[in-house]
Amino acid sequence: MTTGTVCRSFIGRIGGEQEVTLTPRCTMFDASVTIHEMMHALGFFHEQSRPDRDNYVNILTGNIIAGFERNFDIETNSFTLDTPYDYTSIMHYQRNLFSTDPATLDTITTKTTQAINPANVLTDLDALDICLYYECTCPDQPLRSIVCQDNMMTISCPAGQVLSVVGAVFGRIEDTGSTCPSPNALLTNVKNCAQENTIDSVKASCDGASQCTLMATTAVFGDPCPTIYKYLSVVYRCNAANCAATACMNGGVAAAAPLCCTCPAGFTGTFCEIATAVNECATSNGGCAQVCTDTAASFTCSCNPGFMLAANAMDCTDIDECATSKGGCAQVCTNTAGSFTCSCNTGFTLAADMMACDDNNECATSSGGCAQVCTNTVGSFTCSCNTGFTLAADMLACDDIDECATSSGGCAQVCTNTVGSFTCSCNTGFILAADMLACDDIDECATSSGGCAQVCTNTAGSFTCSCNTGFILAADMMGCNDIDECATSSGGCAQVCTNTAGSFMCSCNVGFVLAADMMTCDVSAVNECATSNGGCAQVCTDTAASFTCSCNPGFMLAANAMDCNDKNECAISNGGCAQVCTNTAGSFTCSCNTGFTLAADMMGCNDNNECAISNGGCAQVCTNTTGSFTCSCNTGFKLAADMLACDDVNECTTANGGCAQICTNTVGTFVCSCNTGFALAADLRSCVGMPIAHIVRAQTSCFNVKIISH
Repeated sequence: MTTGTVCRSFIGRIGGEQEVTLTPRCTMFDASVTIHEMMHALGFFHEQSRPDRDNYVNILTGNIIAGFERNFDIETNSFTLDTPYDYTSIMHYQRNLFSTDPATLDTITTKTTQAINPANVLTDLDALDICLYYECTCPDQPLRSIVCQDNMMTISCPAGQVLSVVGAVFGRIEDTGSTCPSPNALLTNVKNCAQENTIDSVKASCDGASQCTLMATTAVFGDPCPTIYKYLSVVYRCNAANCAATACMNGGVAAAAPLCCTCPAGFTGTFCEIATAVNECATSNGGCAQVCTDTAASFTCSCNPGFMLAANAMDCTDIDECATSKGGCAQVCTNTAGSFTCSCNTGFTLAADMMACDDNNECATSSGGCAQVCTNTVGSFTCSCNTGFTLAADMLACDDIDECATSSGGCAQVCTNTVGSFTCSCNTGFILAADMLACDDIDECATSSGGCAQVCTNTAGSFTCSCNTGFILAADMMGCNDIDECATSSGGCAQVCTNTAGSFMCSCNVGFVLAADMMTCDVSAVNECATSNGGCAQVCTDTAASFTCSCNPGFMLAANAMDCNDKNECAISNGGCAQVCTNTAGSFTCSCNTGFTLAADMMGCNDNNECAISNGGCAQVCTNTTGSFTCSCNTGFKLAADMLACDDVNECTTANGGCAQICTNTVGTFVCSCNTGFALAADLRSCVGMPIAHIVRAQTSCFNVKIISH
């Protein structure tokens, strides 16, 4: 418990240390606020937040201070424990709490004759709720009795005590888990209901009596929610009787406390007011078909759930639940003895609530047997086919539609059926249009003139080739062959007809000129050589009726008697040239090979003496040859790689140059010498021994040497 600025508590256990906050004002007068907050901590909501509160009170939201409206909401997690609504509960708001004007405006008003008057201590119903919620037994706990609709309730107290009804409700609080038959949600949308002033009726029957019997029927209490099975719940206490207030009845004699009366045989009760007759139910169940309930002076018959008491008040007639809104069944209701069952039409499965019917999705299993498209419907399914198919007679398979069978499928020329569709195509010479149905003519002439050599004419679906004047169409119907007009009557020419590609031309023999009609020939009297040299390439000689062409030296007249072809003089005897003949236009020239010079006759060739100039480039010896020269070297030298220079030969490298002892190479030769004690022989190669005197002399130079001869 802590001190704070407001009085508050969490609803129920939250785990760990749990605070209940109080202010000094909360505890100023009594412990009611403290008890109220502790009830919250025990898990209890405000009484006016019960799910059935709208059966007992009105919430006037227009009179509530702004921001506090949620304090008056129904709490979905609250509970009733099947106990009556308690207008005096310590958990109930005062009638004007959080009012914008508490003096004149209430925030809560009652729907019954009972006043809203919250207690400052636990009421009997508060204590009962705690005991029920925590499943405990309390010494001061009031008693409670519950009975389902259409059944009888008997409550009683021990001898010397009388009944005092604390609370009573006839109705139903659906979220309490009552064992009475469940309501049929399809028949009504009422979830929580209670008959107003039930407690007044029960108190009138039971308060002050030792025992009372109540029938839980709408005939007694009224019907707060038709078609809903209800129950009667009564909370009561047994208080000590005021023996002096009531005299003993039925021959009873006053007795000492706590008993008020001693009763004769056949009667019982605090004041002997209850006759104790035979228990009729003990024999043949009192004649009741199902339930027999013994009472003080008689018995009553009742029926099990699903049956109703017959007019003779003993037999039980089955209630045909299916007769009223099909028992709440969505489709098929089958009445049974004391109950009923729901079932579903083909294509549906009974739902978990055993009343509704869920549609079977036949398409979820093997596509319902459909070959292509399965569409689930409520209670059934339908098969359909993709575009290009039609549903077969079995209503499952799909047959291909031959679109080509009707108006050629819309194709302009060729229709080819395919599985589920069709395609259009066109004959040769046509191409399929953008709409994939029509055929557009192909202009073959637009591409390479359709292959025609000359003229291409496009036609619908094809084309034709033709030729220009002077040509005739070839056998391949595409090429064009030239017509040789000269082959027929010489083309009409008087003398010479010359065929040309696509035409012909006439000309005349020498001495004639072409007439104005371009076909006949007139005798020529003019000097043909005066005009363009008569057509001669070189020399034109006019004659009486014609002219002749001839050529300059070095040329010869061509086959056409007009042109001149160069004469190749070199082709005959090399043109007379000694070595090289080179043809030129109208002549030729002679030349010589390297090493020769053209002779004065411009035809012969004289040898060049290369050695005469700078020794031909030779380092030592130059020898002229016909058309060339060679270099060589003196003794002691050899020709270098360039065939011009001379390299020294080192004679000493071969057999020591022939020297007996020492060979010394020199440029172009070598010299032999001898070791000490030897002298070079006359052949300048051998070495011979020297006399001693010679040796001495040879070894001295500045001393007087005495020669000793032997």
